[in-house]
Amino acid sequence: MKQSKFVPTAEDYAQLERENEKLKKLFAEQALERDILKDLLKKTNPHLRIK
Repeated sequence: MKQSKFVPTAEDYAQLERENEKLKKLFAEQALERDILKDLLKKTNPHLRIK
């Protein structure tokens, strides 16, 4: 049995673009948070080797 091919609509693309932007913002926020925490850790524990 042949499966019908999915053809995305303009709305599908728009929804994916919105989701992609949301994920990019989330990723950027988490990367910034990680950098802040690493910097704080370096300052409070200078003897540790943190990359």
